Amino acid sequence: MVQEYPNCTYQGCDIADTRDKSMDVNRYTFSKGNVANKLPYEDNTFDFVHMRFLVLALREDEWPAAIKELIRVTKPGGMIQLVDFELHMPKDPSNYFYKVMSATKEICDSRGQNPYIGAELKDMLSKQYSVKVVQYDSKDCDMSSGTPPAKMFVWSAVQAFKSTQPVLGPMLGINTPEQLDDFLREYKHSLETKESIYRFHCVAAQKL
Repeated sequence: MVQEYPNCTYQGCDIADTRDKSMDVNRYTFSKGNVANKLPYEDNTFDFVHMRFLVLALREDEWPAAIKELIRVTKPGGMIQLVDFELHMPKDPSNYFYKVMSATKEICDSRGQNPYIGAELKDMLSKQYSVKVVQYDSKDCDMSSGTPPAKMFVWSAVQAFKSTQPVLGPMLGINTPEQLDDFLREYKHSLETKESIYRFHCVAAQKL
């Protein structure tokens, strides 16, 4: 975005600083914060606020507060954009994506998280009197389709499992580096050859 919109300034916020410190990005400032509590910004600060992929970060009961916090920091007339994932379970239980999604759902249930929250974003924003939903879209990507986006999502799915392996691994019988290597190889092959759908929802709203 910095390259595409060079006349803008940018603020990034997360509970942990995972930036690539080798990147020298002008007009960008990072702050630590938790959207479920209070962001480190004044009211009516931003023209455009974007939040994505917190389905595995927020409990279901934290979403209303997070939505209100996004609205608070957006200027009147400014835009809010939300993008998130909706768990889509394959029909074939032998599919490795089915196994990973089943384990993910079990973890979400135990933590009070909603793995289908992406499908509810539009309704959550529509219930807010201070914003008006102006655009909504939902897209599926079958990672077995072989398209450039599908190949990108296969890579992303494998990397995501690597990062969540300490939690999901034991649930799938993965306890050693060798077992992890074997699983990742089979997982990638399964994603590329069996229907494995990532489903995303995107909604944009204007603050009144």
